[in-house]
Amino acid sequence: MQFAYKICMLPLHLNLLSGKFIAEKRFNILSNNLANISTPGFKATRFTYTVQKENDTTPSIADIKTYIDFERGAIVSTGNVLDLAIEGDGFFVIQTKEGTRYTRNGQFTIDKDKRLVTLTGDPVLGRGGEITIDGKEIYIENDGSISVDKNIVDSLRIVNFENQGALEYAGKNLFMNSSEKNPEHTPEKYTIKQGCYEASNVNVIMEMVNLTNVVRAYETYTKISQYFDELMSKLLDTVKL
Repeated sequence: MQFAYKICMLPLHLNLLSGKFIAEKRFNILSNNLANISTPGFKATRFTYTVQKENDTTPSIADIKTYIDFERGAIVSTGNVLDLAIEGDGFFVIQTKEGTRYTRNGQFTIDKDKRLVTLTGDPVLGRGGEITIDGKEIYIENDGSISVDKNIVDSLRIVNFENQGALEYAGKNLFMNSSEKNPEHTPEKYTIKQGCYEASNVNVIMEMVNLTNVVRAYETYTKISQYFDELMSKLLDTVKL
C-alpha cells in the first residue's frame, strides 16, 4: 500500500522538481544578464522551454533551450578615438590563443607592440591581419578604413553570419562560430562610429521583473513540495495504523 501511494505521488513530485529546476535555470540566466548590464557589447541570454506529455500518466518533461539575443544595444558616445561601434550588422574579429573570435564590444586600446587590441590584450584583426598603429593622429572612416597620421594602414575586418544562432559565448564577451556550415561574410550595410561604443542590450527593468517572478515561482514550488511531502507522510502514517 505504501508503494502504491508513492507511485501515485511520483508524477506530481517530478513535475514539482521540473518546475523548480526551470526556475533555478532562469534565475541563473537572469542574474548573469543583470551582472553584465554595464558590459559594453554584451548580449543577453534568453530562455525557452516546451512541456511534453506522452500520455495521461507520464509526467510532463521540459525541453529547455537557451539562446543569445543579438538585439543591438544603445550607442554611447565617449570621445575616445579607440572606442568603436558598429551601427548595423556585423562583428569585430578578434584573434585569441584559442582561435578566431567575434565581438560587438568596440572598446580597444594599443599594446606595447603598437597593435590594436581588446582591453584584455587580444589583437583586433583588419583585412591584412593584426593592425599596427604607430602614430598620433588616428582616424577611422565609416567603412572601417584606419588612417594614422593621414596614411591609411588597414581596414577593420567586419563580418557577419547567415545564422547568428550558431554563435556561442566563448568568454571575455567574445563569441565563437560553432558550425562549419555557417561561414563568415562581409555584411552589406554597416557603419563604424569612432568615439563611441555599443552598450549592453540588457533591459534592467524587464530583467528585474522577470527575476522577481522567477523567485516567486520558485518559492511557490518549494511550498507546494513541502505541503505534499507532509501530506504523504500523514497518509503513510494512516496506512500503518
